[in-house]
Amino acid sequence: MKTALITILIVLFIPLSANANLLVNPSFESTGAWSTSSGHWDIVASGDNGIATPYGDYMMKYSVTSNVLYTGFSQGMDATPNATYSISGYYNIPDELWSGYHTYAYVYYMAEGGTSPIKIESVGSFAEPTDGWLRFTASSTAPSEAVRAVLTVAVGVSGGYPDPSGEQVLYWDNFHFTEDEVIPEASSLTLLSVGIAGLILFSRMKRI
Repeated sequence: MKTALITILIVLFIPLSANANLLVNPSFESTGAWSTSSGHWDIVASGDNGIATPYGDYMMKYSVTSNVLYTGFSQGMDATPNATYSISGYYNIPDELWSGYHTYAYVYYMAEGGTSPIKIESVGSFAEPTDGWLRFTASSTAPSEAVRAVLTVAVGVSGGYPDPSGEQVLYWDNFHFTEDEVIPEASSLTLLSVGIAGLILFSRMKRI
């Protein structure tokens, strides 16, 4: 009994491990898992155009030499209804990026058997050039009917800008999409403490 009590206490009070990343190939180290909507997105080696990534050997690059209204890449995964998800990633917008472009991050939620999203949530919009890599973080809660989530990153034109002169580029890397853990309510923790105390008392009574 004493050994069992010690085991219970250890399991209850050791820190929980970090939530698992639900994305496959989150740092683009292979060619799988991600879908692209056009040929403007490519996985390239670190060092492309003098841009190095600290998050592996490869990164996702957007490249365009003429006006493009909307193009992106995405990855889908199973979703838990009403669950809250934490989303993060790193982006790098070099100074030469045409000022009319924005890069966006969205989460699309799908219902069972559905072909259209039941919820589209913007989790980030970025337009200003960066001095190196910047991290974005966001959270999103799935609707009660959701069974699938799709993380989508896109680039669009903000207005009637002319075609850019020369190649315009930006980069993304090292995404995380994790389901947040539900913290037990105070009442649940109280009941748990009472139960542990009861086990300890029962153990002592047996020895008397």
